[in-house]
Amino acid sequence: MGIISKLVPILTEGNFVERCLEILRNLSDMEEAVARITRTDRCLASVAEYLDTGSPTERQHAVVILLAVCSCSAEDCLLVMKEGVIPALVDLSVNGTEEAKGCSTKLLHLLRDMRRSDQFTNSCSQEVAATGMVVEDAPKNSVHKQPASKSSRFFQRKLNIFSKPRSLTLF
Repeated sequence: MGIISKLVPILTEGNFVERCLEILRNLSDMEEAVARITRTDRCLASVAEYLDTGSPTERQHAVVILLAVCSCSAEDCLLVMKEGVIPALVDLSVNGTEEAKGCSTKLLHLLRDMRRSDQFTNSCSQEVAATGMVVEDAPKNSVHKQPASKSSRFFQRKLNIFSKPRSLTLF
């Protein structure tokens, strides 16, 4: 899989981009290749860049690669999201080729679901922190956490409904 690291300079230079993306797309069927794509410096960023700026075929290859990457693990989804791909995916889901539209829609749903589960985990940990325990041996000047009342936890959960990220309001 050393070929992936050799393709990145070609991707960043702009020569033979379509062929490089096509090779990466074909390799992305293998888990080992997906792992290399995510670990190789500038590879994921270059693929994400062509998702936004490439020709229709380049964009199609890029979205298929990113979908393969995100299908492997939640950590890989986070890496893809950090590249800021949501606006390009939304555009591609409307203006791309038929295959690109389908893949971008699948990827948007996957990222949305991953983000929702991440928010659920974060809100649960925030609720646990809000019901914190009283420290027994704290100094006199320290502030003690008071357990949150049932009503405040109820309203906190209800307000979390309204905190859906703006980038995901299309779904």
